[in-house]
Amino acid sequence: MNKKRIRQMSASLLRRVSTLPASRYLTPHREMLRELLEDQNYLQRFASLYDSGARLQCADVLRLCRDVMDRLSPEPEEGWLAFTYDFARRSMFPDSDFQPGQAACGAAFLLSLLQVLLDAERSILPAGPLWQLELLEEDELQGSPHYESYRLFLRSYRREYIYEMMRLGLEATPFRTLEHIAGVHHVALSVARDLKRAGVPIDLPLVSGSAAGHDIGKFGCRPGERVPYLHYYYTGLWFRRRHMSDLGYVAANHSVWDLELDYLSVESLVLIYADFRVKQERGADGREITRISTLAEAFDVILNKLDNVNEEKRTRYTFVYAKLRDFENYMLSLGVDTTLSGAYSQASAKKDVALMDMAEAAETLRLLGVEHNIALMSRLTGQRSFANLLELARSETDWRRLRAYLSVFESYSVYLSIPQKVQTLAFLY
Repeated sequence: MNKKRIRQMSASLLRRVSTLPASRYLTPHREMLRELLEDQNYLQRFASLYDSGARLQCADVLRLCRDVMDRLSPEPEEGWLAFTYDFARRSMFPDSDFQPGQAACGAAFLLSLLQVLLDAERSILPAGPLWQLELLEEDELQGSPHYESYRLFLRSYRREYIYEMMRLGLEATPFRTLEHIAGVHHVALSVARDLKRAGVPIDLPLVSGSAAGHDIGKFGCRPGERVPYLHYYYTGLWFRRRHMSDLGYVAANHSVWDLELDYLSVESLVLIYADFRVKQERGADGREITRISTLAEAFDVILNKLDNVNEEKRTRYTFVYAKLRDFENYMLSLGVDTTLSGAYSQASAKKDVALMDMAEAAETLRLLGVEHNIALMSRLTGQRSFANLLELARSETDWRRLRAYLSVFESYSVYLSIPQKVQTLAFLY
């Protein structure tokens, strides 16, 4: 690591500890930190962590900065890693029972330091689909109706140290939540880019934001609460509080049981598909192992993890699996690379209907159904297209056609986002 990079990292860390949110806790120590960080040799002590070519360990970072941590505040009883993880988690989901006290100074410094060091790691080491979230670049945001929400998401993601908290969680807890979230984001964005290339109306910022935040609610669940069931609620809560309801609507509704509904947007289908494929199993030592599986492999894994599996639940699960399989077959027909090897290919020429046998004709009808549902939901879930639909209904003079519009709004109201429901209510009343 050369001197120029060290200088850049020192300036970056000084900027982080001098601005919000870290400065809220570190202002009393401003001069001490400025004096420390303006000495360019301070961050030099961390350069050896990159020599092995392995991912950084938060425990190693803590070992090298413990002298500064001790000057900021006494070490909490549970240790710095566990406390800092909990501090970041409770900053995302405030809890009146959590009082960080003076130790907040040390936690804020460690999180800021980790952000700088992990940024450097990202530029040095090759991307890992289960370790890093390759969020969208500016050119992929242009033209999206969710542009502003995605920019808000990126800002919150950095300001709240979400990635740094998840890295801490790998060492402070027995769970591998980061690996799952990063894997889901990798699968979702990979197939979404191929779908967009194939001409499917899909919004990449909506896919990326909802996939990166789909399990963020797990960090809001309190002790004793059933995380598999309640994390959907906390995910939606986190997005709503930050005025990103459009991203949160997709992120919070990613349960595989949502597939029992007749129609979902293509962004929701992609997220559920990706979440289905990235599963965790227990190794012989009891630790979680994260794998990106095929659809069939994931079906077997999830079936074994379901609570109280009976014949009724097995039948339901087989049904939703069949819908996911139809969606995957639809993607394959468009040339989407579901193996994630980057080998996108043009869709093959369609066989003439007159030359199909019964099985091929049935499969073609299924794929046409998926295509029709995606096109329909694109019109209903897009803010601009939905507003145009309401305007058409508002200007309708034939009562029969107006009743048809009302029937559509009634049938699809369950799929509408909160802003769209407000628009519909304004139209009706």
